[in-house]
Amino acid sequence: LGFVGGDDIAKEDDAPVQRKYDLLVTPTLTSPYPSEFDGLAYTPYDASEQVYEENESDGRLIMDEERSKGRVSSKVFTNYMKQIGGWPMVIYLVTVLSMWQGLSIGSDLWLSRWSSTAAVETHDEFVSHAHWYISVYAALAFSGVVMTVFRTLSIYIAGLRASRSLFEKMTMALLNAPMKFFDTNPLGRILNRYSGDMSTVDQQIPSSFSAMSANIFIVAFSLGTTLLVVKSLALILLPLLYLYLSVGSFYIQPAREMERVNKTTRSPMLNLISECIEGAIVIRAFGQKQVRRFQRLHHHNVDGSNKSMWASQVVTQWFSLRIQLISAGMILVISVALVIMRSYLNAGLIGLVMNYALTVLPQLENIVRIWSSLETAMVGPERVAEYTAIESEAPRVISAATAYDWPTTGHITFSNMSFRYKENDPLVLKDVNVDIRSGEKIGIVGRTGAGKSSLTMALFRINE
Repeated sequence: LGFVGGDDIAKEDDAPVQRKYDLLVTPTLTSPYPSEFDGLAYTPYDASEQVYEENESDGRLIMDEERSKGRVSSKVFTNYMKQIGGWPMVIYLVTVLSMWQGLSIGSDLWLSRWSSTAAVETHDEFVSHAHWYISVYAALAFSGVVMTVFRTLSIYIAGLRASRSLFEKMTMALLNAPMKFFDTNPLGRILNRYSGDMSTVDQQIPSSFSAMSANIFIVAFSLGTTLLVVKSLALILLPLLYLYLSVGSFYIQPAREMERVNKTTRSPMLNLISECIEGAIVIRAFGQKQVRRFQRLHHHNVDGSNKSMWASQVVTQWFSLRIQLISAGMILVISVALVIMRSYLNAGLIGLVMNYALTVLPQLENIVRIWSSLETAMVGPERVAEYTAIESEAPRVISAATAYDWPTTGHITFSNMSFRYKENDPLVLKDVNVDIRSGEKIGIVGRTGAGKSSLTMALFRINE
């Protein structure tokens, strides 16, 4: 930070005075330079808005955070499936879900059959058979409750396994990352992976997967039962499914991108908070003006995060309105069709079909909404996977490079040693030849930039 005073530049009459170090001071409404935050060199910026290419003329140490675009890669889903247990776990979950929904459909069919007997049996026969119908229905209902608990526990246990595996892999990758990774990635960016992204993996994905799988099986079994009873409804349901998929696919793309933007804009906010906590004493030392500057920077970052969150909510409400209108229209069509066909169907089947119509259409809406939520939530494992793929530093012990009992003495030899910090950077040490014998005490002296720290980093392999 620069200090203001003693070096004013004369200006015309009422023109604002610009001092030598004004570009380092907080912008105000009367500042003679632009007050937009994003243009100032000291300002943390939204990495998603600007893209820079790394080259020799770009001296920035901290690069912009990358953000994926387009559909979430199928590799992300495949990797997550491996983390929960692979195909054996998938087959097990499908079996549990099928048994759960089969029991639910069975209880509905049994209830429909029971209600239909009232029209063909006498009162005494109906009462005498009631105990049998109630016993079977209670057994089916109780079995359905047990399978519901079993289904929920199975899905959340599988999600916990995936969460633990991804957390351990990301942690190990960060512990083995080279020092240059931590120099080029601020702490807030790393904290965002552990807080926001891991929270998504821990909570949102298992919850979304549980709800979506339940809805898919409910719709599949309900539609199958309905079409077996009233085959002509296929003419209505097939165009309906196409319409739902069309609206859903149109909605998923912006919803997915807004989720990525939302996660990316959260990193600068966390990074600034972390820096202010560590440098609170220094900030207060320069007075309230600097405190207010960092407050404005924080408000700017919060506004950027809230903008993306607001846009995401607007997109979701747009989708919900259209899907609900389609569902209401289709319920009207099915109701009219059942009224027209009342002479061909008994009361039990009409009630069953109407019940499934009222159940399936909202479930179709939920499937599209939850699928979009699940796909946007998969951005979390996608971002965690980026950190699990961090290039590791060199191994602590290079196999076959040294003897088992090395070192036996403290003799160190630099022979034509050269060193650079990054692959395309110029050499900071070139052809250094030093021989340090065992027991000698050596002092390395030189001006700033002579290479003292670089020599130490090369010796301890910190930059590998």
